[in-house]
Amino acid sequence: MKANLLVANADSNVQIDAQDSNAVYTSLREMSDLGVDHVKVSGDVYVRLGLDTGVDTSSELDGLLAKLAKPSEPLFNTATHADVNVKLVVTQDEFGLITSDPNALKQLLALGIDELRNANSGDPALDGWALSEDGSNVKVTALGHDPNLEHIIKDIFHMM
Repeated sequence: MKANLLVANADSNVQIDAQDSNAVYTSLREMSDLGVDHVKVSGDVYVRLGLDTGVDTSSELDGLLAKLAKPSEPLFNTATHADVNVKLVVTQDEFGLITSDPNALKQLLALGIDELRNANSGDPALDGWALSEDGSNVKVTALGHDPNLEHIIKDIFHMM
């Protein structure tokens, strides 16, 4: 299985191939540390933010997201340009940090992330948000329960 293999090309373009998977095991924090340029996806996919607990601030989050930003295309992209949902799975603390920062929401959307999924909200109203462009702002729409999320966070991300 080739999903999630880190590939370094001769031109120093670092990409993750997650086309055969529904989850990217490398968190955004790890992608930033590794200098990942692109993540190839072919369908809906989940990814973790991966911030260190208890030490993160909005400025640190903005710096992480800015480091991942590419001016010409989103971090997450498809070979077929199919419509896919990139779902960022976050902890309760990360969810609060992101949703209180309009700039972070814009940066996530620019990276190609269009859903936030709260791994441990305990409240269906806070389970997830869809992100979409609304002029120069980010429109946030509450989503219902994601039946795949529990499996993803327990078996793949080991978050619970």
